[in-house]
Amino acid sequence: MDVQNLLKAGAATVRIGVGLLVIVASPSVTAFLAWFAISAVLELLAFAVVTHRVIPALGFRPYFSLAAIRSVWRFSLTMAVIAILSMLITQLDRLFVSKLLTLSDLGYYTLAYTAGVGISLLQMSINTASLPAFAEAAALRPEALAERYSKVSEVMAYAIALPSAVLVFFGSDILRVWISADGARAAGAALMLISAGCFLNAVVSSAYIASVATRRAGIPAIVNAIAILVYVPALYLLISGYGIVGAAACWMLLNIFYLCSLLPAVHRQVVHAPLASWLWRCLAVPALLAIAVFMPLKSASASLSNEAATWIALAMAVAIYAVGGYLLMSPGLRTELSKSGFLALIALRKRAA
Repeated sequence: MDVQNLLKAGAATVRIGVGLLVIVASPSVTAFLAWFAISAVLELLAFAVVTHRVIPALGFRPYFSLAAIRSVWRFSLTMAVIAILSMLITQLDRLFVSKLLTLSDLGYYTLAYTAGVGISLLQMSINTASLPAFAEAAALRPEALAERYSKVSEVMAYAIALPSAVLVFFGSDILRVWISADGARAAGAALMLISAGCFLNAVVSSAYIASVATRRAGIPAIVNAIAILVYVPALYLLISGYGIVGAAACWMLLNIFYLCSLLPAVHRQVVHAPLASWLWRCLAVPALLAIAVFMPLKSASASLSNEAATWIALAMAVAIYAVGGYLLMSPGLRTELSKSGFLALIALRKRAA
């Protein structure tokens, strides 16, 4: 995992860094996209070389293996179906907005979507690390998978609830720094709903990762197939009636659907863990804590109508949530996080020495 992350981070840094130089030297879209294509080839070569060094038995000479395809084709096909459905679900909202509303509405919605979906970067980092951990636990015994799934879900919920609450309650204030006050007002309500939907999406994502790690990808594939049948007409109706707020509301409703369909199926068929206690610990408690901390501080800052008061309230809310979230975590998880942080500190000191 550390080698993979170094490669991915290095490739992204080179791609963007050199890309900026290309824009300065030759300010054209063609030159910029040509560099992106070249950088993709370089990234592929880097992965090939590093993989060969990690697994020397793997040669560079390509060959066809029918046995390998037979062993994975069903799983690979299911993952391809999930990828296609996910692509449609995540792109259709902006497509509908562009067709049904004005160009300015599309700009405001894209702004809100970009700000809200930024939360998924933290979600992706946790999911990337949890996939091999779930696969390893499932290979040991079912109880190990349930235990690890519970811990990852709790970490995910507390970690994502913080940036989600920031955008739900202080999103318009943050947008005012980024764009004009009018733009912040136009995109603020959509940002609130998108951020709330992203929190629900992150909470459910551990269930998706658990199903993939145990080769039960058919569960999310079926759920996504049902979802898109309902999502498309609902998206059209809500956007036609309520504009970009309707599009954002449809995203939140979609994730509520996942919460009510994918989550129970995975708990019943994959992790075999009680759902009610999980929902309380990994959804209700982090969400209620965020609301209890952020809502009164936002209301207090709004009543003062002072820019400095807004940022002080935001800083206080983040600090209080961080302390409260740590104290409300399961005792075993707190111990494990403290131990991991202590070991990381020792490793940093050794490297510095």
